[in-house]
Amino acid sequence: MKNNTKEEITIEALKLFAVRGYEAVSMREIADELGITKAALYKHFESKHDILQSIVMRMEKEDAISAEACDLPSGTLSDQPDSYRQTTFEDLMKFTEMQFAYWTEDPFASRFRKMLALEKNRDAEMAKLFEQYVCSGPLGYVADIFSMQCPDCYDAQQKALEFYGPVFMLYSLYDGSGDEDGVRKMLRNHLEKNRRGSI
Repeated sequence: MKNNTKEEITIEALKLFAVRGYEAVSMREIADELGITKAALYKHFESKHDILQSIVMRMEKEDAISAEACDLPSGTLSDQPDSYRQTTFEDLMKFTEMQFAYWTEDPFASRFRKMLALEKNRDAEMAKLFEQYVCSGPLGYVADIFSMQCPDCYDAQQKALEFYGPVFMLYSLYDGSGDEDGVRKMLRNHLEKNRRGSI
């Protein structure tokens, strides 16, 4: 490691967490991977949990940037009702495709998602983060968008489940299929089907 920066440490630690799991990796192993002493590592982070917090902070920033880039609300429905009301179904389609690429192809985001998948059944904090970023968080976000787009439509939560459920499944399929292009095609087909039958 050339500069011993916090960002370099965060990136290298996440590489280890994504493959072996957060709990299985020690501060010593992180330092060894970086080619530095534990003392040098502790100058930047007091604990492994501090490294995790740095990873989460980066994900929070990038999440908000992604939403804003697609003209989607970055806050909650109660905070930004007008933004949710103005969000179109096409905006949601574009955002979903972009987010899928981000969570599968971006090295940092993909490793973060894989770390959460490894740890969600072993650690309450990881389970909460998995729900927030990959499971009930996106599902609730989509349900809020649907509820504002079509207040008279049938249950927005059910509509969101029908829309986001296959996307959620495709993340796992992407990781294990060995046919990433085929999975991306399935996503595009799913989005196109929803576009034709949009609320």
